[in-house]
Amino acid sequence: VKHLALKEKYQHLTLLPGSERLVFTEANITDEEVWDKVLNGVDYVIHTANPDPPLTIEEEEEITKPSVEGVANVMKAAIRQGVKRVIYTSSATTLYQHSNSEVVLD
Repeated sequence: VKHLALKEKYQHLTLLPGSERLVFTEANITDEEVWDKVLNGVDYVIHTANPDPPLTIEEEEEITKPSVEGVANVMKAAIRQGVKRVIYTSSATTLYQHSNSEVVLD
């Protein structure tokens, strides 16, 4: 997770069956060197660490570039460390619909 102190961001995962086996680690997604240490001995990775898409082109350097580099960092380390499976979503927003949206998803 980005900040272990913000438990409200990930605490819902502790309610899942088998959650006693989950390990939450704080890491910077853009720090390539940290991922080998973080993923050492890990079998599975759930990666939802990308921010929301940029609203303006100016935000691309702040959001898109770190997102792409971050995914590459996690994937390369997962391969090096022998991770069995990586579950990746482009961002957490793929998992829910905003309440103010008028679009019906079927």
